[in-house]
Amino acid sequence: MRYPASQTAERREKILEEASRLFRGKGIAGASIAQVMKASGLTHGAFYAHFDSKDALACASLEHAMDQLALRLRDTVSSSDTPKQAFLDRYLSQGHRDHPEAGCAMPALAIDVAREPGMRRSFTGRVAGMIESFSASLPWRRDRSREDQAIGFMSAIVGAMVLARAVDDQPLSDRILQATRDELLAGEQAGAAAVQALDNIPDISRPVAPKISSELDNIGLKKRVPAKKAAVQREVGTQLSFALYGAANRMIRLHKPLLEPLGLTFPQYLVMLELFTDAPRTVGDLGAALGMDTGTITPLLKRLEVSGMVTRARDKSDERRVLIALTDAGEGLREELWAVTDKIKTACQLTEDGLEALRGTLKAFARPAGE
Repeated sequence: MRYPASQTAERREKILEEASRLFRGKGIAGASIAQVMKASGLTHGAFYAHFDSKDALACASLEHAMDQLALRLRDTVSSSDTPKQAFLDRYLSQGHRDHPEAGCAMPALAIDVAREPGMRRSFTGRVAGMIESFSASLPWRRDRSREDQAIGFMSAIVGAMVLARAVDDQPLSDRILQATRDELLAGEQAGAAAVQALDNIPDISRPVAPKISSELDNIGLKKRVPAKKAAVQREVGTQLSFALYGAANRMIRLHKPLLEPLGLTFPQYLVMLELFTDAPRTVGDLGAALGMDTGTITPLLKRLEVSGMVTRARDKSDERRVLIALTDAGEGLREELWAVTDKIKTACQLTEDGLEALRGTLKAFARPAGE
């Protein structure tokens, strides 16, 4: 008997979720196909309709678990004024340590992956993706490579979690997590202080009195310091990325105190505004309108559904499509959310012409012609 494509996809997703949970909790060798299928509410024989082997399932479930971590990173960054601290508080927590089945796949499965050559390519791709996400999403010192700092950061938190789970001394385990968190945040503060100190060095590249100039030449300061300072200034002053990143963070911070009483995050707020404009909408349509891929918008919509703001239902004319509609509770937020947009407009302190020009520039940048 052939099942509808939508039902097959849902069953495969369920198998992935349970396999990911069991593999992280028990290790790949510690969880059998039979256990995974039982947890999924399916028979053992149904497994091969979705996966060719346990190795294929292990690779897919590993990718699934690491994609979930990437989504949690985005959620944490978008909803916090101090994203690095917020992420560390969540990652290096006792709850994460005590429940590996619900946590990050890297500390839970890295040793298993090292012994399974067939999984290393999938793992490597996801690790590279996480480095990129950390590099782009979290604040870093400006005097060092963002990617190198992201690699060190990720290595520290994963290593700390492996050690905290391995030791049988509870106070030591707690201390490993706390010390790693404190050290990473202290390093960030020290880096910021160093850059600030560098910015405060007087500019001695201008002409100076001969005697002073000679003394500076003798100690090499005249040549070295301006070059270092100029490098930092050049990066900060000319990089469009910094301006856009700062503006995006400020916009999220402006929204946070207005949205928290309503139980919404900033990305959820954007979805709600789109639905106020036109609903029901397909997941694909919403994602395209907001510039979110399916992996980003789907869990976001699921959380809105759980909170009672939207419904998700298969389109009767095409079961491959999922339609998103507002509930009465979601519709009841219409006036309050539009009021938020007015308050943000006021906070921006721009004229109507200035707002329109800025909006046009950002839209053109986000969706350039020809792409």
